[in-house]
Amino acid sequence: MLLASGSNSHGQLGNGSADDAHRFTTCQFAGCEPGQLPAHTRRIRQIVCGAKHTLLLLERVDQTGDSTSERIELWGCGDGTNEKLGLGFKDGSLARMDPESSSNSNAFQSWEFSVVDMALQLQLAGYGCRLIAAGFETSYVVLSPTTISGPDVVVSMGSNDLGALGAGFDTPAGSHIVSFDTVLADAATLRVHSLFAGPRHVVAEVSSAQDTRLLVSWGACRHGQLGAATVSAYATPHVLRFPVDITVDLATDSIRSCALGEQHTVFLFESGRIVGLGSNRRGQLLGIDTGVSAAAVGCTWKGTYLLTSAGDTRSPRVLATGSNSHGQLGRSESEEGLQPVEFALATNQQFDTLVCGSEHALALTSFHPTLNADIEVHHKPSLSPSTQLWGWGWNEHGNLGLGNTRDVTIPTKIWPPSLSNDHDDSPHVSGLWAGCGTTWIAVS
Repeated sequence: MLLASGSNSHGQLGNGSADDAHRFTTCQFAGCEPGQLPAHTRRIRQIVCGAKHTLLLLERVDQTGDSTSERIELWGCGDGTNEKLGLGFKDGSLARMDPESSSNSNAFQSWEFSVVDMALQLQLAGYGCRLIAAGFETSYVVLSPTTISGPDVVVSMGSNDLGALGAGFDTPAGSHIVSFDTVLADAATLRVHSLFAGPRHVVAEVSSAQDTRLLVSWGACRHGQLGAATVSAYATPHVLRFPVDITVDLATDSIRSCALGEQHTVFLFESGRIVGLGSNRRGQLLGIDTGVSAAAVGCTWKGTYLLTSAGDTRSPRVLATGSNSHGQLGRSESEEGLQPVEFALATNQQFDTLVCGSEHALALTSFHPTLNADIEVHHKPSLSPSTQLWGWGWNEHGNLGLGNTRDVTIPTKIWPPSLSNDHDDSPHVSGLWAGCGTTWIAVS
């Protein structure tokens, strides 16, 4: 199942309502029984969230006799104005007119997940969706050839605030194909390796047949969050309207991941080193370049979070720096700079996943019970790892799933829901995502 909690004013949780959910509720998929994922779903690949909309990538498998085929499907829910959920999304089974914008034919909401077939809508036969990202009021989809040869296609949809569409100076809101002619010698052979979005700026790793991999960006850049690209000829004051190269050398140390806050950008390289760009007004970059080796990185709007690598001499930890206005740094002390988040983990418990929402953070942990050598073999506990979900920070919309709207200043365990027995039969969390006041968990 997919469960969600938090902000839901436009049905962006996909749970059949438009009310905030203070506890985890089951998501609904068009044509499926309540609480069930579509038939033959193998896994959820991605969930990305804007202010009032959500996109999701499902990996499904079809079995015909001895033949097995895999397909990736794009689903969406929430606010579909300005086509940020695709051109034809208003055909969703729970599509409803937005009472505040009833005169706008593009203003609609869907309170359950429905399929968004971008390849069909754009008449790109032989293409399928591979990557997604979401800004505050914008969506991004990477379509790749599946049965034909051709370049990747990047589609931006929604509002063009601060150049978020990356498609020109006077581009209206709606759906547009992003051109990479400004950065690639041969954009006709475009390959998109990764795509990341903050509220109003975007970073992508791309290449072509004639170009090695490079990082490109567009959108808001007033605070230097897109580096030297700010002085590009393709920029108006504080805004990049087209993709522009970020001058980062990837030849000697390639990019592992990237995280974007509201006014800052953080890169994680394969070596484990961290590089930050942009605003440090809230201390969101303070201390991240002091030699800490990271395995994962995340950003809230005004904070940076690192999961240290296994080589950390004090075992893997979560470190945080930046704004603590809602307890999102997860510690009792008010020290500035990169400091550990205060967890109360058990022996043999380890961090698996770290995710950040707009101003809340979550970590998924697992552990194997320690065996007592004196116990008879047939009485030994199961060796299957148990999962625990921890959360902290801003909770105004109940996005931590605790049944209340109080901020959480120290990480608290929010899954399994039965705190008295961590080895009970509660479903294990197999996937974790966060958005603008929202949290998502896949359980099995």
